[in-house]
Amino acid sequence: MFGIIDEREQPFGLSATLLALGALVAFVGLAYVAVTLAGEATGLGEPVRAALPRSGLDNPVNAVLINFRAFDTLLEKAVLLLALVGLWGLMPEAPWSVPSGNFLTPGAAEPQLLLLLKALAPLVLLSAFYLFWLGAEEAGGAFQAGTILSAVTILLVLGKVLPAPPHGAAWLRAVAAAGFLLFAGVGLAVGLGNGVFLDYPEALAKPLILIIEAGIALSVAVLLFLLASGLPREKGERQ
Repeated sequence: MFGIIDEREQPFGLSATLLALGALVAFVGLAYVAVTLAGEATGLGEPVRAALPRSGLDNPVNAVLINFRAFDTLLEKAVLLLALVGLWGLMPEAPWSVPSGNFLTPGAAEPQLLLLLKALAPLVLLSAFYLFWLGAEEAGGAFQAGTILSAVTILLVLGKVLPAPPHGAAWLRAVAAAGFLLFAGVGLAVGLGNGVFLDYPEALAKPLILIIEAGIALSVAVLLFLLASGLPREKGERQ
């Protein structure tokens, strides 16, 4: 309750005070920058449109994400992986073969839900592929497709159309890391050719981006699925 002090809690010492002051200074600085920004932003729309023919894509948003600012997108993939590793760091000791607790539901699935899932799942999967393929020309791309794949898989597992997989199956871990590794591998390969990391050759830009996007879509789907699955319920010794 309020007012109760945990005797095990460390006192608010010098290091915590300095950290709090540093955070306050950073907040004030960011607030000052936000208030003093120019009234009219110049933007980078024109430079992006001028460089678009060399990007391999016709969609300026995805061209920025996967080509012009590809390193940022690579780091986003690394953040998702770190989030999954952090979640696994919170779990009790358990074998990798134990299903995650969030997907273990009692009883049988309702027949109405099963019918709905079987009818909608193919359409949703088709929509995910469409968004992935559309990303080169219009709004869409790997992250959107991966999110839809993850969502429909979660529904199929909750509806018991698919079995709940082990929370740390080897193939799940491999696919979760594959998107980041493929992205970084392509970046290193083109860097060895022209000396610049993630600087795709203009003639090969589109096929390389499609390969990267396919890996990202599958990896994002598995990462989001594993993050949503939570922690295992059973305890024991991790194998």
